[in-house]
Amino acid sequence: MVFKGQTAGASYHVWAIANEVLEEHQTPIKIMHLDQIAFYCLLLPKLLWSGMPGIQDEPIFMLVDSNWNDIQPDTSIQLPRFPEAEYDPS
Repeated sequence: MVFKGQTAGASYHVWAIANEVLEEHQTPIKIMHLDQIAFYCLLLPKLLWSGMPGIQDEPIFMLVDSNWNDIQPDTSIQLPRFPEAEYDPS
């Protein structure tokens, strides 16, 4: 994963999964009930002026998890902090 820049406070990284990792996890995990899902995340692509990126575009995504944490430039995953915002510590 390589940091590529920020747009509107979102940090975008290039994501790639090596073939060795894909081959290691050939057997799908069966989820029978929604209560088996405790945590999840989404990779959201960086949109282009023309809309969704094409197949030939670099795979640039931002990550947001089920607790609203997002990926930072240093690859840590935490709640976003904006310099102009005031945060309630409680």
